[in-house]
Amino acid sequence: VDRESWFATERWVSDFTARIKAHYAFSSEPLSREQFETAFSASCEADGWSVTPPSSMTQRFSDVAVEKRDVSRKSISLKTSSAKGMRVQSVHISKLCEAAWIQDARVNRVRRDRLVETFQNFRSSADSIIMLRCFKYKNPVYYELIEIPSDIFSCVDDISVGDAQPGTVKLPSGDGDHYLTIGIDRSDAKITIRSVDISKCTIHAKWWISDQLLSDD
Repeated sequence: VDRESWFATERWVSDFTARIKAHYAFSSEPLSREQFETAFSASCEADGWSVTPPSSMTQRFSDVAVEKRDVSRKSISLKTSSAKGMRVQSVHISKLCEAAWIQDARVNRVRRDRLVETFQNFRSSADSIIMLRCFKYKNPVYYELIEIPSDIFSCVDDISVGDAQPGTVKLPSGDGDHYLTIGIDRSDAKITIRSVDISKCTIHAKWWISDQLLSDD
């Protein structure tokens, strides 16, 4: 556990760990996004957070807001991933958000403006993305709870009309050789994020699920 984590206190981690164990008592599959959302919110409540769910099932970008006496309100987008090809040193988000405009934005400048608008709206709605990654090694299973700040997407504001046209957009993100790769999927009308360097993220906690919990007995 990251002892400087703003939410992963001993109480929070204890509650969340119990929920992971309970899950594996009945399943050998990783936690789904819906299960993670439920467990995250419940663990926050157990630790004294005020938890506000989305105002509707179709609310975009933010999945939950949490607030505590000594911590200001934070709006969070919750994600999970257990893809086979995940890399430890970089983060892939298969669906950041839906973007129906992709199929209609035929004019170059319109496409660029809608892309910038989408990421600005995301940043104004969600302070960060909290993601539960599951690496399915043969044994044990490794879980990693990371946080990606929404500010990482500020580089999209400066994208040129020409750079916004390809299906894959690669933008510099911070100092050095770090890049943010955005996938603009016209067929599925969604935006994918690839290659977020793990150094840009906060790793709040890690779990190794033992052979005992994964046994079929």
